[in-house]
Amino acid sequence: RLRISKDSELVPLSAFNDRRLSAFESVVRYLRLRGISNAEVSRMINKDPRNVHTVYTRAVKKAK
Repeated sequence: RLRISKDSELVPLSAFNDRRLSAFESVVRYLRLRGISNAEVSRMINKDPRNVHTVYTRAVKKAK
């Protein structure tokens, strides 16, 4: 598991099974699929919300 914030949010290793995705894409995709908003994900991983949106969109396209 990968700790991504002080809130003890954990990402299971199974989230990284799709080798087409980067680690960052895998984390963002996992969190977004859990229903966490772009804004909240961006706070958790200390990235701009627009970057999170772009990465999630890219991950969804790659995962098809």
